[in-house]
Amino acid sequence: MILAGGRIVADDSPEGLALRVAGESEVRWTRAGERFVHATHDATRFVRELFRQYGEAVEELEVHRASLEDAYLTLVQQHESGQVDQAAGRFAEVATR
Repeated sequence: MILAGGRIVADDSPEGLALRVAGESEVRWTRAGERFVHATHDATRFVRELFRQYGEAVEELEVHRASLEDAYLTLVQQHESGQVDQAAGRFAEVATR
């Protein structure tokens, strides 16, 4: 749950909040000594396809999923750079109970 100005502005799981604010996951790997980076909303599907295409040639695989910390840092950065409306616009206001 995220509060702003005494109101609930977002209510979701930590993973859901991270995805909504920080966005896509980042997949990194090497193949034949070449380094690759790909941003995706569905890292699991992307990695499956990567292994289907290249199999054991895929090395040094890393998947970085957006975290709650990434979401917080994104919101703070947007707020500090004067993009308050953009930061707040990532969430639909939730009716208070």
